[in-house]
This record gives sequence, C-alpha cells and structure tokens, in this order.
Amino acid sequence: MATARIHVDLPLVVGATLTLPEAASHHLLRVLRLERGAALTLFNGEGGEFAARLLGVNGRLAQVELVAQRATSTESPLFSHYGLAISKGERMEIALQKLTELGVSRITPLLTARCEVRLGAERWERKRQHWQQVVISACEQSGRTRIPAIAPPCALETFAAQAEGDLKLFMHWQGRALPSGQQPRRLVLVSGPEGGLTEAEADCLERAGFLRVTVGPRILRTETAPLTLLSLGQWLWGDLDGGAASPTE
Repeated sequence: MATARIHVDLPLVVGATLTLPEAASHHLLRVLRLERGAALTLFNGEGGEFAARLLGVNGRLAQVELVAQRATSTESPLFSHYGLAISKGERMEIALQKLTELGVSRITPLLTARCEVRLGAERWERKRQHWQQVVISACEQSGRTRIPAIAPPCALETFAAQAEGDLKLFMHWQGRALPSGQQPRRLVLVSGPEGGLTEAEADCLERAGFLRVTVGPRILRTETAPLTLLSLGQWLWGDLDGGAASPTE
C-alpha cells in the first residue's frame, strides 16, 4: 500500500505533534484504516512536504508526529493561468483534476454565452469551494506541494481584460498552430464550453491580445480541450520535456 498523502491547512514543523482536522482524520482512520505507527505524508500547500507517523487517536481525531521535512521538485517552472469555461457536472471536475495534475498554477472558471450553469452568488461560492477541494485531492494524488487557487467565477470579457501573461492563447477550430518558438514565463490559456465560444467572444479575446490556436483537425470535448492545451504548453515551455522554462515566482 502506498503511503497516504494528506493536505492539511496547518503550520508544519519537524518535531511537532498535530491533531488533524476531522476530514483528514476520517480519511486516515475510517477510509484507509491506518493503525498506530503508520507512516504518512503531510503538506500544507506552501511548498515541500513532511514525513509523519500516526501516534494515536484523540476522540475521533488523528494525532500525528512530524518526523522529517522532504524537499520536492514537482512544481512546474512555467506559471500557467487557465480560464476554464464552466461546464455541467463531472465534466468540470474532470477538467479541474487534470489541469491540476498537469501543473496549472491558477484557474478561473468562466461564464460564457453558451454556459448552461446559472447560479446565484452564494451558490457560486459553494461551488467554488467544492471545486477547490477537487483540486486539493488532485494535489494529494499527484504529488504536488502547492495548491492552485480557484478564483471566483467571472465573465469571459472580464477575464480577457484582466488576465496578464507573456503569451495568451485560446483554443478555436479556426486557429493556428501553437507558437513554439516563444519562451513565455507566464502563460494564459482559455477553452470554451459545450458548443464552443461564440465569434463575439473570440473577437473579445483577440482584442485583449489572445491568439487563436488549434491542436488538430478533430473537435475536442469541453473536458478534453483543457488537458490537451495545457499538456502542449507544458511540453513546449514547462517541464513535461525535462524543464525548458526558467523558474518563476
């Protein structure tokens, strides 16, 4: 059995004894059924991770001791901000999960003309918190030590006007090949919802400095397009080919 890897929103210091939050404790004790003395790994999203061992149980909460800090190098040197058109149900969660596994730095859910999800402000915030947990779980699985932030959902037009990057691309069936000769430090990517972006939205992105790009002759589903576009970005400018880019903040 692989060593359990858990994110906790707590300060982590070698030698400290911690009582883990209820959700983390439940996962370790009830789902994984770890016993006293079991080894595990903790990280808090600030970089690095800690070897720990399970000391015991306080009520229903797990108590652990931090044994050692481990340096890791799982974060991409390329900063990537993804504007992800909101889709329904598991499609959105799949896209968030895969973007996280591939090393995305930040994700902004986008409200587009063909977006079929319409919620009030309070429900959007609950949805954002749920999406953030999907991202945290993907970090636990993939070995990442920093948590990509999920920004509050916003209109595509607002995102286009505010997003900053050395290279800004959006997927479009009439686009050109990715500009592989460049070497951006900050990459901004956008892909559309079911049905794609409208021509007005494509024009809006172009006016904001985004380039239309395509990744081949086939039409990709809304959950396939993000992982394809970011994979190519990481291959060209990130670390999927061994790390072509220079470290960023």
